[in-house]
Amino acid sequence: MTIPFNVEADQITQLNDIQLTQLLNVLLNAEAIKSGLAQSAVQVALNIRVSDGGEDGRIKWSGGIERTSFIPNRFTQFQNKATTMTPAECANELVASDGTIKTMVLESLSQNGAYVLFTTQNLNVKQKQARITKMRNKLTGLGFSSASSAELQIYDASQIANWVNNYLIAITSVLNWIGRLRIPVKPATISSPTPPL
Repeated sequence: MTIPFNVEADQITQLNDIQLTQLLNVLLNAEAIKSGLAQSAVQVALNIRVSDGGEDGRIKWSGGIERTSFIPNRFTQFQNKATTMTPAECANELVASDGTIKTMVLESLSQNGAYVLFTTQNLNVKQKQARITKMRNKLTGLGFSSASSAELQIYDASQIANWVNNYLIAITSVLNWIGRLRIPVKPATISSPTPPL
């Protein structure tokens, strides 16, 4: 059942790649403000047609809290995918065209940061684990020594919807993009002018 003014997983699955990137930008900035972090810690590449080295967005800060409710690490990078991906395709997202680990992925994981695949897919725990296992195997095969302990996560449509529902700006953005935002307008009333005394 749809709850009024609430975003559900099936609505996240309707977002395209540009909207998903814009949503990540909204969420990271809102989370930074709520957590007392500088918004300058947030970087999201809104031009998604440019090669990104394995990163569509990141947040990085030092000192203070180690994580927030939705950001798992002081250095967290996000790769956005508004498409259906198999476990093997998720693993291949870590690899550059020359067969090495993508630059931005290596930068984050080498500094004990987190890599989050931010996807519009709706996945259960088993499906997520299958993808993370393939990603670890890919990193191991490419010689990354900390592959088994690297912080790899998948935020699927359900988790993204849960995050969205914490922020009014994110809710209205999603509902607007999918054509579900309905703002009631009170009809104007015409009143007779008060006669002079």
